[in-house]
Amino acid sequence: LLRVSSLRMIGRNTALALFAAALLPRLVFVLWAPGEPAADGQFYHAYGEHIARGWGYIDLDGSPVVRWMPGWPMLLGGLYAVFGSGTQVALFANAFFDATTATLLSLLGSRLFGRRIGLCAGGLYALWPGMIFLCGSHMSEPLFNVLLVAALLLTVEAAGADSLRITRFAAAGLCLGAAALVKAEPLVTTPGIAFYLWQTRRGGADFTRTTAVLFLVAAAVLVPWTVRNYLTFDRFLPTAASGGIGVYLANHPGATGGQDFLANRALQQRFKRENAAWTAIARNDAGWRDAWAFVRANPGEESRIIANKLRLTYRSDARGAKLVRGLGPDPAAWHLDPATWQRLQWTANGYWFTMLALATVGLATTRSWKRGTAALLLLGVLLPWLCLHIVLLGGPRYHVPQIPVLALLAACGIAQLRRGRTAAEPASRTTPAPEMNPAGRETDPDPAETPRSD
Repeated sequence: LLRVSSLRMIGRNTALALFAAALLPRLVFVLWAPGEPAADGQFYHAYGEHIARGWGYIDLDGSPVVRWMPGWPMLLGGLYAVFGSGTQVALFANAFFDATTATLLSLLGSRLFGRRIGLCAGGLYALWPGMIFLCGSHMSEPLFNVLLVAALLLTVEAAGADSLRITRFAAAGLCLGAAALVKAEPLVTTPGIAFYLWQTRRGGADFTRTTAVLFLVAAAVLVPWTVRNYLTFDRFLPTAASGGIGVYLANHPGATGGQDFLANRALQQRFKRENAAWTAIARNDAGWRDAWAFVRANPGEESRIIANKLRLTYRSDARGAKLVRGLGPDPAAWHLDPATWQRLQWTANGYWFTMLALATVGLATTRSWKRGTAALLLLGVLLPWLCLHIVLLGGPRYHVPQIPVLALLAACGIAQLRRGRTAAEPASRTTPAPEMNPAGRETDPDPAETPRSD
């Protein structure tokens, strides 16, 4: 990554300054935030401690973990083994990863749209309140974002390289596979990436070779996890046993499209097995089956649920602040007082809706993007992710991996608004048209200013 040509476009010192500008507010927030693990972060933190103690990737009851991908807990295990298992270790790591994402995003934007838009996108991400607040939690999204943006940057660099193309595509595949070990969702972006590579190909053989290298390396990163699942459970589980649970919670009688804790508890009781691992597998299998039966039997109700999923996913960007505040309806159990929570929420949501508006403006300019290849890549990431959560759960957490793309689109929107303003300014400075009399002829100039001739 340090040798990518995009780094020369913005300059090493500028990249370091952007990294520092992104890291500083995140460190300040992490030092101020309570840092207590919440939601899925409780499990990531516990699994990381188990790995650091040499127990392996095991659940709270000692059974092998199969519900969550292992990338983030494994990294936490390594960090805890070196720095101790204090809760702020994960928060500092998230701050570092998220600041790196801002820098890599500026490189990606520079490569796709030019230096100015790239730096603008990196700056927007560096100051994004929702991402700053999320660094105060134990969630996996900051690590996932940096790996996904690195994979996209290396893909774009490799597509335009004249040397070491196979090596660069292999590096892109390595980052894509690592991202899939954190969250399995990057697998849905592979058609968009392949279509982008088709548009930038240098012949059919070149496309076949480079695409095969990228995706085979990504698959090779996932193979050990898949083999572990097969050997442990005697079944083919290429990712985690959580998709069926998520799709059922959002698609069942009375579902809202978001988290449903009562349905989750009922599903766990119905399919409780001898340990947490086999319970998760049974719930996963039943979830896919029952959710699909509900969708087929209730297409009209499913349309309402899908609309609500979209509303739940994009209505707020304060998930990180809520995790820091503390979950649950009882204010007595919150780590932040209600007034502070409200200020964080308003800050995150104000920035969020502003960026969505700018991203909409930027999206309208896609026809002018370098023969459309940049649009193909960004939309190939954005749209499959959106479709995925139309099927699965809706909620503010699920738009977080879209934020790097939204920052790039918002930067394009800012550039478009600046171009429109610049085009309007010269017109306002032109000489006014001469006044006309009712007959349509020019009026006589002021006699006092008319030069006389003898």
